[in-house]
This record gives sequence, C-alpha cells and structure tokens, in this order.
Amino acid sequence: MTKEARDIARAFVAGEVCRRKRTYTDGNRIVLHGSTIAWREGVNVYACLCGWGTVITRDRLNALCRALDAPRFHQHRHRQYFDNAPIGVDDTVMLTKPGPLTEAMIELGIVKI
Repeated sequence: MTKEARDIARAFVAGEVCRRKRTYTDGNRIVLHGSTIAWREGVNVYACLCGWGTVITRDRLNALCRALDAPRFHQHRHRQYFDNAPIGVDDTVMLTKPGPLTEAMIELGIVKI
C-alpha cells in the first residue's frame, strides 16, 4: 500500500478533502485518473474498478478496504477478485456492512441517514 493510497483512504473515512498526484477525495468519493472508484451512499460505501483491473486501482481500493476493515481486492490469472469471489472490472461491490464502524460514522456526523 502506498502513502498516497493511505492518505486518501484516511481522508475519505474521515469525510475530509485530500488531493494527491493521481487520486483525490472530496470526502464522499474517491477519484483515480478521473474515474470514481469509491463512493458513499448514506452509511454504505461502494467500490468499482471502473474497467481498470490495475495494480494502482487495487492499491487505492485495498487501502480503503483496510481502513474500513473490509475484504480485499486481488488478481489471479488475469481475473479480478473481491473477498475471493470473482468479479468483473465493471462490477460494483459494497464495502461496508451495518456494524460498529457505520454506527460510529453516523455518530460523528460523517454520514447521514
């Protein structure tokens, strides 16, 4: 995981703005090279490879997964996986499940119901 990915993931979880070389977050979405790869809808956080099953895209999303204590993205034999389940490069996956993290985000006012 790169420092850029860590910084972006931390800012996104905190609902803050952060801009780095190739990636930025406005606190509600993460954008890599102009593609929104993660976004928040209420208490849920979603992610998509946006057609790019690259090391950089997985690095940004896995930093977010680590910050949210969610399963990770990986590649095996040119196939993309999330939590060991095969996914397409344009599939959307939900990273958050109701629990202590989402409750804390609501309590801190990061997300609204």
